Amino acid sequence: MTSCFVHRTMYILQVEVEDRVGLLHDVTQELWASELTVHRAHISTSPADTAVDLFYVTDERNEL
Repeated sequence: MTSCFVHRTMYILQVEVEDRVGLLHDVTQELWASELTVHRAHISTSPADTAVDLFYVTDERNEL
């Protein structure tokens, strides 16, 4: 049995904007449209109602 691993660089994308209903949906739709694969996400909202989200992604198109 042979294993083949492709090394891909993982990027951390930080999104920090005023929080609103549907924000996470809109961000993930854009990531999908850009063919970025999300491996992990940390989603939070500050007391000042600011969304502070981290997405750990790889670039399937090698454009980053």
